[in-house]
Amino acid sequence: AHLVGHSYGAFLSLLLAMRQPDYVRTLVLAEPPAITLFVSNNPKPLEILKLLVSRPRTAAAIIKFGAKGVTPAIK
Repeated sequence: AHLVGHSYGAFLSLLLAMRQPDYVRTLVLAEPPAITLFVSNNPKPLEILKLLVSRPRTAAAIIKFGAKGVTPAIK
């Protein structure tokens, strides 16, 4: 299959491609959520919390991005 996924759909498309690679011929991901970074190493919630507490600027950037999103390039 040729998969195109946006946002959470991109995350689900990526999961399918990782778990069933024979089913996916091409994959296009548009604005996948940051959670996709954790799929391969699967950290525990406490590890994520420690990372965010130890790097307040990173935590602020993630919160800001999540709250505002991204302005479309084409209007």
